[in-house]
Amino acid sequence: MAGQLIRESDTGNFLVHNGTAWQHASIPVVTSTAQILVPYEGQVILNTTDQMLYRRAGTTWTAFAALGGTTAPTSHEAYYYNGAVQSIPNVTDTQLTFPTNAYASSSDDVTANASFNTFTVNRTGLWVISAGVRIVAGTSGERHLFLGLTNMLIANRLAGQSVASSIGTSLNVGTEARLGSGSVVLAGVFQSSGLARNTEIVGLSVHISLAWIRP
Repeated sequence: MAGQLIRESDTGNFLVHNGTAWQHASIPVVTSTAQILVPYEGQVILNTTDQMLYRRAGTTWTAFAALGGTTAPTSHEAYYYNGAVQSIPNVTDTQLTFPTNAYASSSDDVTANASFNTFTVNRTGLWVISAGVRIVAGTSGERHLFLGLTNMLIANRLAGQSVASSIGTSLNVGTEARLGSGSVVLAGVFQSSGLARNTEIVGLSVHISLAWIRP
């Protein structure tokens, strides 16, 4: 009978009858959730348009796992860096800029502003965010790298790392954060060596990355 489902006892595989022969059962593979005409609670499908697995909950399809891809719709992470020196004024919180996309394509899930110093996430869920910077040697003082939400106010900082140093200093910071679509993320740096200090470019030492993990 077409639609009949069985399980092979020797392999453990599920087979479904298509009206003519048995074939291996699979989750539906679609290019739009609208193609599922009669969805049911808990149903799982693969949408190849964005390379995401979706789960049916009530009347809503929810993306819950990213399978990855190299195009804007299928890439759910972003990595930007700065290959040029940026001057960091003394005792002044300064937004870092990351004008170069390390990936072949941008991601629909992350939008950089025109100055490449803020990044808007376009998908609600749990995000992993990290940033790095290296500052040239100078007199002693604080070097501080932080991740901010919306702006550089201390109350809006997601994570930070500080050191007291007079030598060339590399700082790296990362966190997980539950963000709503439209949230704006940035990375900033502070130094108190007495003079303006430049970032130091060693490979991808000055970078920011954002990756969507799950709803």
